[in-house]
Amino acid sequence: MRSVVIVNKIDKRIDILLKGTSRSFYLTLNFLPKKIRKQMGLLYLLARLSDTIADSKIGEKDILIRLIGQYNDRVQKRSEIIPDLVDLSLLQENSAEQELLQDVILPIKYLEESDTFSESDRRRIRECLEIIIKGQTLDLKRFSTSSDEAIIALSNENE
Repeated sequence: MRSVVIVNKIDKRIDILLKGTSRSFYLTLNFLPKKIRKQMGLLYLLARLSDTIADSKIGEKDILIRLIGQYNDRVQKRSEIIPDLVDLSLLQENSAEQELLQDVILPIKYLEESDTFSESDRRRIRECLEIIIKGQTLDLKRFSTSSDEAIIALSNENE
């Protein structure tokens, strides 16, 4: 019973985080078939979290690459380590993104513990997020010296 109560509280918190980080996407979810709304909403929130890590303005791309890797390893169940994103959260201008980073464990726990998701759902969500994070990590590595003032072009069209 305790676990159900906790998951229900997490479910409500997930909705608040989703609405806060992207009101337009949150509203768009209502147009999706009801059977996939929770899956799509959670995947969006997990991806938004990794995107917020990747886009953080701390100057040290190696730190961001390490944090996004730790986050992905935790979501993929390759590690029990939860990245400490509190310092990173304090740098965010968007308060909803700040909350999202501070509550990093909530969407992960929701993925792992909610009976809303089948094992197939969990696998697919993790697969999609893995692809997204690989792209974000590649961007961090490739464009590590770029900034708002200095844009870096790709070397060739194969990149």
